[in-house]
Amino acid sequence: MTRLAEAAEVHRKSIIQIEAGRVVAKVSTLYGIAHALGVPLPELVAPVCARHPKAVGTPTPIV
Repeated sequence: MTRLAEAAEVHRKSIIQIEAGRVVAKVSTLYGIAHALGVPLPELVAPVCARHPKAVGTPTPIV
């Protein structure tokens, strides 16, 4: 945990809170974690995105 936090340049407690689902991480924090783990950001967040209620079907247009 400590090595990941150092590599991602975030506090160790932040990693613990993100993992436990107690806080919502900023995209920049998630990017740092993904980079530290050597995985693309989409791969890191894919499991969470797949569980989102709107994950099934076509994307909702913004405009």
